[in-house]
Amino acid sequence: MKILCVDTSGPTCSLAIADEQRLLYESFVLNKLTHSVNLMPMIEEAFEKSSLSVSDVDYFAAVTGPGSFTGVRIGVSAVKAMAHAKNKPCIAVNALDAYAYGFLSSDKIICSIRDARNKQVYTALYKDGQRLTDYKALTLKELFSLIESYNEDCIFVGDGTAPYREDIINNFKDKALIAPLQLNALRASYAAAIALKHTDEAVSPEELLPFYLRKPQAERELQKRG
Repeated sequence: MKILCVDTSGPTCSLAIADEQRLLYESFVLNKLTHSVNLMPMIEEAFEKSSLSVSDVDYFAAVTGPGSFTGVRIGVSAVKAMAHAKNKPCIAVNALDAYAYGFLSSDKIICSIRDARNKQVYTALYKDGQRLTDYKALTLKELFSLIESYNEDCIFVGDGTAPYREDIINNFKDKALIAPLQLNALRASYAAAIALKHTDEAVSPEELLPFYLRKPQAERELQKRG
C-alpha cells in the first residue's frame, strides 16, 4: 500500500511517498517562491525519481490545516485532482498532529504551535501519544494559561516557536523546551506516517476539505464593519 502526502499549509512545501514499512521519496523546500509555483514540479519530480506513477498510489493525503488559507487550498486541490483522476481515496492530516508526531513518545506535555500572527496561534496539547485538547485558535496569553494549568514541563514545536520564542522562555523559564529548528518545519513524511495509520478514515476526493479554526482575515474585517 502506497501513499502520497502533500503539505502546503505553512511556510514550507513538502511531499512524501511512503508505504507501511518505509519512506520511498521525500522533497522539502523553504524558499521565496509560492507553493503554487513549487508544488507541481515537485510532484512531477517525485514520480520521476521514485520510478512510480500516479496509478501506483493507493491513497492520497494532504495536510488540511490549520494554517495559511491560500496554502492549504493549494495542497488540498492538488491532492483532490490526482485522487479524482484515478478514483482513489483521500486522507486528511491535521498540521498540529504532524508537528507533534516526532515527540509522541515523550512523557512531557507537547505543545504544537503554529503562528496565526498578532500574538495568536493555532495549537493543541499532547502527552503520552494522545491529544489532550481540542484544536484551538488562541491568543498567546490564553495558550500560556492553558499550559500553566497542567503545571508540567512542556516541549514547544512548530513554526510558532520562532516568533514567540522569547515570550515562551520569559513565561515558563526552565519548564519550557523548544524543539530544534529542523523539527519546527512541518515535513510531509510525518503527515504520511499519520495517514497510514488512519486509512479507515479515508474519504472520497470530493469530501477532502480544508480545516480552518477561524475565518479568513477578509471575512473577519467584513464582519467587523457590520
